[in-house]
Amino acid sequence: MPKLEYFLVAESYSSDKDVDAISIFNVFNQFRFKKLPETVPKLVTISCWLSSQEEIAEHSDHQVVIRFSLPGESEREYRGNFQCDTKCQHVVLELQNVKISRSGEITVALSIDEEYKCSHTIFVSVEGD
Repeated sequence: MPKLEYFLVAESYSSDKDVDAISIFNVFNQFRFKKLPETVPKLVTISCWLSSQEEIAEHSDHQVVIRFSLPGESEREYRGNFQCDTKCQHVVLELQNVKISRSGEITVALSIDEEYKCSHTIFVSVEGD
């Protein structure tokens, strides 16, 4: 199974395929709003997976699941696949117009092949609370 190098939730990213680099902009740790509900225009989850030579040779296929838990709402689940073709694989999920209705914690959990790996937490608050 590929090794998780990192997992972040950010505002945006840019990829330079010529040098195999990715730039990540505005990693989210907290949302502080004047009032709720509020809409976040864009969220991007980025995970980086390191593949072994054996996984690359076999072109092994893996399923990634990202689960969003927003305060006061049912969990949302997003699935995707990637194939080990190079040493480093990036899996990106972009969400637009994410409505946040309550203060609390947003938890974004990451699993691969049904095995939980980690999560990223974003704290949500209203100014004056």
